[in-house]
Amino acid sequence: MNKIILSILLLLSVKINAQFKVLSNGDCKIGNQNVVPNGGKLLITDSGRPLELKVFNETRDSAILWALNKSYSYGFGIDRDGFEAIWKNINEQHGEKIMEFNPFGYFGIGVAADNTYRLKVKGTLYADNLAISNSSTNSRNSQNVYNKSVENLNSISAILYKEQEGDENNTVPSHYRFNVEDILKYYPELVYRNDEEIGVDYFSFIPLLVEKIKEQSEIISTMQIELLNIRCLYEELCEFKANDSHCLNVFPNPFKNHAVIEYSLPDGSNFATLSLVDVSGQNILNWTIDKNKGRIRINETLNHGIYVCYLNCDGNIVDAIILRKTQ
Repeated sequence: MNKIILSILLLLSVKINAQFKVLSNGDCKIGNQNVVPNGGKLLITDSGRPLELKVFNETRDSAILWALNKSYSYGFGIDRDGFEAIWKNINEQHGEKIMEFNPFGYFGIGVAADNTYRLKVKGTLYADNLAISNSSTNSRNSQNVYNKSVENLNSISAILYKEQEGDENNTVPSHYRFNVEDILKYYPELVYRNDEEIGVDYFSFIPLLVEKIKEQSEIISTMQIELLNIRCLYEELCEFKANDSHCLNVFPNPFKNHAVIEYSLPDGSNFATLSLVDVSGQNILNWTIDKNKGRIRINETLNHGIYVCYLNCDGNIVDAIILRKTQ
């Protein structure tokens, strides 16, 4: 009788303090918290200390914890090289590694992680909102790279890259990239190398491209002003031609090295000057005329561009003509 009572007490003690429980519906519970699994078949509970589920391999072979259903399988664990990894497809040669990261915090997705890139991805990378922070306000680390680096952008060529050759149906995406040889020549500091491949820091081209856009914007603004001035000059010249003023001639026009201005003063002129003005209205050259007819030579010291030559007689402009010097 005493043995029966003792056995019943032992069974009650085991039931009360049990750490592993299998419920009547097949759900399992590990832990001493009064919680049952909700949405899963296994629940691990505790309070006041960390929870761990360990898969231990005494040798250096991989140790993987698999989660799988009828169609898919994914494993989480560590490989024999000490890299943490995620695997898929348990039946394909012990799984295909789809992501790994090493103890130094370098990640690889679809490709092995190495200590060259923090994140290395094989394939297309999409980001809904990408923010990159690598700028420094420290003047000792900042350099003005405008002059030479921006000019070198004109020497960089683009190439069309296909992930797979012989893709006649264009089923594989194509991408435009910079010619790596050009990058190595003009921007070697933006090239990363390891034993097997070469990488280009495309993000660092953004400041250079912004500077180039600013440069082109300034040129466009200047050309817009010049175009407006040219229109005004053209309207002014049309007025002279409407009055049958033919006192000036230039040859050759346009010119590259030099040109000759040929003039003839109207009858009764007492004092005359010739003026050469650029499209911004700045006076470039002036000549005093002391003959009724003559020629004036313009040499190659002028910058290339558009100029207007005015003939002024006794305080009035009597004729004008446009000149253009080419490079």
